[in-house]
Amino acid sequence: MFSGLNNAIYARLAVNFCLHNILVKYKNIFVWFHKWVMELQTFQTLGRDSKLSKDTLQRLFYYWLDRTPLTPIIRNQDMNLQVDATYFKRFCVVSYQDNGLNYTQLFRFSDREHYLEIKEDLENLLKLEIA
Repeated sequence: MFSGLNNAIYARLAVNFCLHNILVKYKNIFVWFHKWVMELQTFQTLGRDSKLSKDTLQRLFYYWLDRTPLTPIIRNQDMNLQVDATYFKRFCVVSYQDNGLNYTQLFRFSDREHYLEIKEDLENLLKLEIA
């Protein structure tokens, strides 16, 4: 397809395509968001590596944080609720799973398993008439 073009022109076309295709652009920038969240890199480090300003990175990151995925809740009268905590390097994910449906009804990010947080989650599940 690009047999007559040299590598420099092809590279320019690829960069130009990414700049004009919004989905590809955001997907490429999402790499920096992942490094910020999972690797705990600072805006200064990310700005240096990505060549984006701190303000641009913050604007993009807050855009993604405002659009977090929602977990739909499925009601089940015969629920067998399993509470499980998985520990990572710097945080813990507490999940509430319905074994009958093999479905995670709720999850919470925390620094460890706190009794009051688990109690609050269970009360919320009861209020929603899930458990």
